[in-house]
Amino acid sequence: AGLLYNSAGPHSKVGGDFYDFVELESGKIAIAVGDVCGKGLEAATYTAMIKYMLRAYLEEGMYPGDCLTRLNRAIHRQVSVEKFVTMGLAVIDPRKRTLIYSSAGHPPPIICSAGKASPLLVPQALPLGVLHDRTYLSTQSVLIEPASTLVMYTDGLMEARPPEGEPLGVERLTRRLATHCRQPAQEMADGLLKLADDYADGNLRDDIALLVVKLK
Repeated sequence: AGLLYNSAGPHSKVGGDFYDFVELESGKIAIAVGDVCGKGLEAATYTAMIKYMLRAYLEEGMYPGDCLTRLNRAIHRQVSVEKFVTMGLAVIDPRKRTLIYSSAGHPPPIICSAGKASPLLVPQALPLGVLHDRTYLSTQSVLIEPASTLVMYTDGLMEARPPEGEPLGVERLTRRLATHCRQPAQEMADGLLKLADDYADGNLRDDIALLVVKLK
């Protein structure tokens, strides 16, 4: 896996962007990438709490959508009212080569294989913590081609922009990945950050969490 966390400024070494990688007893792998509204120590504290609760729900064998539904209720109950959380959650079964995914207001993951890359079509929903009774859906089980790469990221990556310019966007990210999907995972992660930094003329305005996972 290629892991990356990039702070938008020298005074925000901790913040609300996060990723997590959990090996489950069933042999499946859970991958989460999320963004807690806000920066600094307070956001980092909420992040730690959310990761702990999510791991507990995953260990119960819940589908991604059920995990986010339960997590939403907990966040709405325990986190201050002005906070909300976007998150993408994938559960991968390496033996069956399948992926199940759920999103709470989060940018879509991108899957690339054999020189092709495409965003995963997922049900969209509100961020976690906005409405206590919101239900989150899981995708149908998606078959993954051998030697595929899964890329999950926070919105700081696709929203990188030059002064007075438009954001980088998912389409540009997808084109980049299609031509670099054979690179090692960490090289891909580093290359995406450089793409965003160059595109924004070295002025990234938001934190970026990025996870690149090679499925062998």
